[in-house]
Amino acid sequence: MPRARLLCADVSEASLAQAKQEHAYAIEFAPIKDGILPAATASLDGAFACCVFHHIAHTEHLTVLAELRRVLKPGAPLMIYEHNPYNPLTVRAVKTCPLDENAVLIPARTMRHRCVQAGFTSVEAQYRVFFPASLKVLRPLEDRMRWLALGAQYLVVARA
Repeated sequence: MPRARLLCADVSEASLAQAKQEHAYAIEFAPIKDGILPAATASLDGAFACCVFHHIAHTEHLTVLAELRRVLKPGAPLMIYEHNPYNPLTVRAVKTCPLDENAVLIPARTMRHRCVQAGFTSVEAQYRVFFPASLKVLRPLEDRMRWLALGAQYLVVARA
């Protein structure tokens, strides 16, 4: 869409500066200050968080989700990708990754429940990435396995 606008927000101004340096075209970068997203109420057509919530204290999830709901237009989608704590390879990868040093993985059913608590509707989860690169020939089967809680990641989709 020619009129599309992408807003990237983060609590880390250093991360935003690096992202802006590498991806400055047609993207707006703005810091999150005091837990407030830099967008007007009901102004965004959609939002996604990719492997972010496991870095946020679990006691703050509802506050963050409520803020996401505030900035989304009614009916707009929220998409949350997270690592699946029931996948042993994912757990191992997270435990050995320096960026995930203090990460606490969240089961999909917990994230779904928190979205509902924050006022989102039509909340659904599906699992992804079942086969590693060495078994990529089996990846076409993954679409039929999204219900199985063993994928390396999951996606929660909810509506504001």
